[in-house]
Amino acid sequence: MKTEILYEWWVETFTPDEYEDIEDCYDIDLKEWPIDAPSGFDIRLCLRRLAGNDAEGITEMGYAYIENGDLENYFCCGHKVPKRHHDAIKNKLK
Repeated sequence: MKTEILYEWWVETFTPDEYEDIEDCYDIDLKEWPIDAPSGFDIRLCLRRLAGNDAEGITEMGYAYIENGDLENYFCCGHKVPKRHHDAIKNKLK
């Protein structure tokens, strides 16, 4: 069965301390960014990559975070972030 890949912009709400415990996370349309953080929390935007198929479900998940205004080049699962997502975030953060 063919593996399908899905990319989603993802928001993480986390505690603003050395632990950065994630309180909540959800997908977002990039047009909606930036958003306000709930009281007592910080937020960060990342790109999530899901791979899977109907028979096995999600077989791999990876995240790429924005560091100093730049999207990381690789997801934590080792796959390269496609150029179109780098372009999208650069245009959004201008």
